[in-house]
Amino acid sequence: MQNPIGEADLEWILHRNCEGTEQLRDNLDSQYEIQKNADTHKKEMQASIAEFQEGRMDYFNAFWVGGLICALVQILMEKTKLMPGRIMVLLVCSGAVLSFLGIYEPFKEFAGAGASVPLLGFGHVLMKGVKEAVDQSGFMGVFEGGFRDGAIGCSAALVFGLIAAFVSKNKI
Repeated sequence: MQNPIGEADLEWILHRNCEGTEQLRDNLDSQYEIQKNADTHKKEMQASIAEFQEGRMDYFNAFWVGGLICALVQILMEKTKLMPGRIMVLLVCSGAVLSFLGIYEPFKEFAGAGASVPLLGFGHVLMKGVKEAVDQSGFMGVFEGGFRDGAIGCSAALVFGLIAAFVSKNKI
């Protein structure tokens, strides 16, 4: 019995099926790459959102911790007969003691600028400078470390205070 489909027709059908299989495989590969890129993009977006939310928490922690410190100092000023200068010294010394005990650095990591901007931060900077200078220079570092590290904050306060004095009206 003779085959109704000729050999040439059979070769053409097989050739077309092979081409279709390769095209199908290429199409599936490209769809897999698209899905893989979409998954990667989704993970990047989730990481970006998490980083953004973490950044917002940093601001929130800075504001509430800094505000709490200021509120406690205000209560201390109103409820005691301590003068503002003595309270400032108390805050600087408290920052130095917290730094010496190793408590201030984790507190600063949590609160950010809320912990480093008030006078507690100045005490920490002085203590950190003294500790580093003593490690480098020995006993003489006690006299130089605090000045070296604290000079930036003092200079900034002096310059901005001078600018504020020139800009504002004198009421005396």
